[in-house]
Parts: sequence; structure tokens; C-alpha cells
Amino acid sequence: MNATVMYTEQMLDASWLSDALGAQVTATSLRAKPGTSLTASFTPAGAEGQDASGWVRLMWPAGAGKAEKHRSKAAKLGLSVQQSELPDGFILQWGGVKTDPKLMMHLVSFEGMDDGEILRYNPLRRLVVRNGYRVSRIVTSADPHSTDLYRFVGLHVPVPEVLDPDTGTGMDVLRFVGTRDLSSSISTAQATSVGALFADLHASFSSLPNYLNRHLAAKNISPAVQLEAHASLFDVLAPELAGRTRALAAAFKPLSGPPVLLHGDASPDQVLTDEATGALWLTDFDRAYLGPAPVDIGSFMATSPTEVSAAFFEGYSSTAGHGLPVLDLQHALAGALALRLADPLRSAQPGWKDEVEAGLSRIEQML
Repeated sequence: MNATVMYTEQMLDASWLSDALGAQVTATSLRAKPGTSLTASFTPAGAEGQDASGWVRLMWPAGAGKAEKHRSKAAKLGLSVQQSELPDGFILQWGGVKTDPKLMMHLVSFEGMDDGEILRYNPLRRLVVRNGYRVSRIVTSADPHSTDLYRFVGLHVPVPEVLDPDTGTGMDVLRFVGTRDLSSSISTAQATSVGALFADLHASFSSLPNYLNRHLAAKNISPAVQLEAHASLFDVLAPELAGRTRALAAAFKPLSGPPVLLHGDASPDQVLTDEATGALWLTDFDRAYLGPAPVDIGSFMATSPTEVSAAFFEGYSSTAGHGLPVLDLQHALAGALALRLADPLRSAQPGWKDEVEAGLSRIEQML
């Protein structure tokens, strides 16, 4: 068994990870870079629904110097990063969210970190923190047009209000709205309304400023390219899945249709609601780009029950004033599933291989 496979299995094993970190923890996400590192977020074992409390990364021997440099930098800031050496020179390093290797220098300038509520955490990439009515987004690489995009979209559909940037980091801040997102529960009535919102979002393309048009046109996401990336990862972690994944990549053809402004990650968890008033807001446009409308529709359908998908499409169609070809939607649904194929691994599910195999079978039946 190669090191990537062995340590991936161990990182996903709560008993092994707890023994290694000296606390009862469970991995909540995992990113694998075979031959270089494995990085995960973790939370106290049994604390389902709580946000990640820290990060852990396993580094190959060549990364020992990089690991020590980060630990030294954290110590100079008065922060603690733990580290242990595994057999054959592998390094295990971990710490609290504030010591994240890529976000730490931003977080030491963020005054709301210590008393804020962590809403989302993606190690080495992004942290979303709530302080009262302010929701701050700390990222490794800020999109210079993200604020402008939010403000533009807000002219056409409800979105959280853009507030003054954080004074310490200069990064984006949005107003906290609603009481929950729709991932835990969504009615058919809500789905119909959400479909109408996405139709309005897509229609806004006609008034998109030229500079945003150029920026978003360069961010196209291809299921075929993503499947090739999945296959390269599976070559190492699950060779029995790699061939099927690569065959699907070759079978995908680009979706046709006029471009619209896509959300890029359409799903119930990207819609906020206020349970008292029933108000709805679209949020999180980090993956927005320009492409055919079925991309978003397929994405929402791939993450929703059948009756919710039907209601969403009804709301979309009635607002847009036209239907969409069934074959395009089928292709778009397959593309959405392809983009999410490795999600069971990314979400640190010990049985991720079975979930990926089920996903492959479902896509194969659609193409």
C-alpha cells in the first residue's frame, strides 16, 4: 500500500486521528495532494453540526522544512502549532483555525476572530465568521470583483447586503440575514420561488457590465476537465475507479445555449431563508461564471429531491417564459454530478469509494 492510500485511510479513521492529535476528533473535510500532503479540518468527535475547530496536515518528508517554518512563524505571533514525526520522516502538523497555514497572517489582523462564530471553514482556502450582523469572509486569494458582483446581482435578486470591508484585513463583509439555509429542509413552494430567483439571476446577464462580463467569461468550469482531475487523483487512491472516470470525461460534450450569469454552485444550501417572514436570499457567488442556463438548473436538481427539483424547474420556466430541452437538462444534471463526484472524499467520509462508485453509475446511465 502506497503512503497516500495508507495515510488517507488513517486520516479518515477517527480513532487513528484522535490518538495522533491527543483529543477525540473527527475529520470533516479532506484535500489530497498525492506525494505532497493531506490536509483536513476536524471537529470534536460526536459534535455533529458544529463547525470545524482546527486543521491538520500530513506532509511528506520533503515538506519538513515548510512545516517547521510555519510552526516558527506561529510561535513568533504567540500561537501554538503542534507537530509530530511519523515513520519514514512524514510530518503530522495541526492547530486551531487561527493558525491555518494559509490564512494565519490574515487572521492575526482580524479583530473579530476570537469572539466570532465560525460559519464555514475550508482549510488553506477560506474562513467565514459571523460577528453580530457582520459576516466576514477571509480568503487566501481575494477576487477583486467579488463586491462589485454582489452589488450587481443585488439589483436583480435578493442577496445579503455588502457592508464596509473589515478594517484589519480589508476583506469582504456581508450582512447576516435569515435564520438558516435550505439544505436541511425545503418545501415545494420555496423551491418554486427559488427557481424564479434563478431565472431572474440568469436574465440579469443582459445588463452585466463589460468588465464583469470579461472577468466571468474567463472562469468557465468544465465537467470533462474536472473528471480528468478526479481520475488523476483516483489513479493513486482508487485505481479501480480511475478508468471509469476517465471514460466519462471523454464522453462529455460541452453544453450548448446562449450564455447567462450562472451562480456556479446552485443548490439549496446556497439559499438563505427567514423562517418568520419566508424571505429568500441567494448567496455565495465565488463560483459564478458565464454559461448555458441548464448548468445551474442541473446543479440544483442534482442536490435536491425529485419533487423539489420539479417545483424548482416549474418556478424557473414560468418566470423565464420558456422551457428547456429535456436532453440538455439531462446532460446538465450529469455534469453537475460529475463536478461533485469527489465530494464524498472531500467531506471525509470513510466509505467514500462506495459513494463515488454509485455516482459513476448514475452518470453512466445518463450519458
